[in-house]
Amino acid sequence: MKFPKLPALCCALCIFLASWGCARIADPKPPEHRIPETVRDLEARQIGEEVILTFSLPGRNTDGSPAQTIRSLEIFRITERAHTETPAVSTELSEESFFDGAAHIFSIPVSSFQEYMRGKVFVIRDTPRTMPGENVYSRRFRYAAVFVNEKNQAAGLGRQAVIQPMVLPSAPEGLAAVLSESEIRLTWTPSLESADAEAAQPTHIAYNIYRSENPNESPLAPVNDVPLVAAEYADGDFKFDKNYYYAVSVVAASNPLAESGRSEILKVEARNIFPPSPPGNFTAIAENGRVALFWTQSASVDVAGYRIFRKDRAGSRQLLREELITGISFRDENVDSRNEYIYEIQAVDRNGNASEIVECAN
Repeated sequence: MKFPKLPALCCALCIFLASWGCARIADPKPPEHRIPETVRDLEARQIGEEVILTFSLPGRNTDGSPAQTIRSLEIFRITERAHTETPAVSTELSEESFFDGAAHIFSIPVSSFQEYMRGKVFVIRDTPRTMPGENVYSRRFRYAAVFVNEKNQAAGLGRQAVIQPMVLPSAPEGLAAVLSESEIRLTWTPSLESADAEAAQPTHIAYNIYRSENPNESPLAPVNDVPLVAAEYADGDFKFDKNYYYAVSVVAASNPLAESGRSEILKVEARNIFPPSPPGNFTAIAENGRVALFWTQSASVDVAGYRIFRKDRAGSRQLLREELITGISFRDENVDSRNEYIYEIQAVDRNGNASEIVECAN
């Protein structure tokens, strides 16, 4: 495939002929063609009234060399009448037929690639336009992406992506979260199916949950492995002392999946305010003017140590050690054998949360 630039081509040809007349050093060689490979993984998905295109940056040229001479990315779209057949099995058009009906919708220079990429994947957002009196749901759209080299050459169309948008419910509302020690449980108001009878609609709807640690980031993949049937989700893969930003969307049971726009973002501050479990088997043994204290460690995994208090007959309460005790035993060396003591212990986690107090009398 060639995208001609005649003035540049004529100039290069004149320079070549002039230099060839001076001397002959070796037999002429055919020019090397460093043409990027075709796009093989183009995918199109519906989000609201937008079409999201995703595909990879080619790593090699057609001759196997590294793709280092890419000049631009060109994206084309054909608008077709809606079909009753499944778009995913639509027959790909020949290159000639495709360009006969295609509109050139994006031209992105290599200097701007990073603005459209997530890692090595391009994410292109297109809002298809239709004729007056029509809507996007009465059409289907066929896309192709082409990488062009510095000589204005391309390897061909590669994979074509076809999508037929459908009417979807609006984004869910009422997204809320309840934080516990083991999960962030999300709930929202179930969506109602659209009442537009003139356009294709999903027979069943489900939901996707998106999570980010950056409120300005829009994740590509949901946290749920499969679309959710119920309007709730328990996220157990989180860490305390972080902020998480959630959004939910409606997903249609179609191929490819069609998705609504996303809900308003919900910020969840995952602060650990949950006390640890108390230690067990707290025991005191008097021995030769001192008291030995023993216990079994708390079952909580984030325990930083223990505090031990002593109360005497007069009711005064004393913390035996300012620093947390990190072991599972302690000796009280300063006791009066004529007095009677009650000892208390509690576990303290790394966030300063303290467990309930456990008593033991010697």
